[in-house]
Amino acid sequence: MKGINVNGRHLYPSLEGIELRSSAEFYNQMFLAENLDERVKGVKGICLLKDVLKDLPFSMPIDYMHQVLLGSAKFISHFLASKLSKKELNDYQLFINSFHPCLEITRTPRAFLELANWKASEFKLFIFHLAPVFFSKKLEDGFFNCLLSFCIGIKLLCECDLSEALISSANCLLEYFNEHFVTYFGQNAQTYNMH
Repeated sequence: MKGINVNGRHLYPSLEGIELRSSAEFYNQMFLAENLDERVKGVKGICLLKDVLKDLPFSMPIDYMHQVLLGSAKFISHFLASKLSKKELNDYQLFINSFHPCLEITRTPRAFLELANWKASEFKLFIFHLAPVFFSKKLEDGFFNCLLSFCIGIKLLCECDLSEALISSANCLLEYFNEHFVTYFGQNAQTYNMH
């Protein structure tokens, strides 16, 4: 996968035409990296799980907490917070002070001023519950629809009874987000993690 370097960030403007490497290619790169003692297309060496998980890299689960919550959701939260005026930051504080979470929510929300210290559960709370409500009247329609497509798409994928229909709906929403997020979040948002 080829990206472009813009201001020290590796960006990926398009995912069209991307071919995922096969298991055979991944295994070859693993052994080559081990023999050369250097990375080969991002592979550092032999995976300790290669004998347990037969179809590498496809059998490795995506790390939801780091990829989604501490990756994309964190980026979106920082971006949205940076666009708020002082009055809107105060409005958000009043909004979260009035929020009474259910028992499943283990951490009460903190202010945007403490965003650098938020934990993954706070980003989850923000993306699943707070952002769609708070930003519904603060963003123009296209921007809000883009944000909402991310929030709902990720929430659908977290459902306990994940069906093919939910996966399909989530895929449509996340494709919509992927197609439009550069318009609202800027070219610097085109990192591999956001795709």
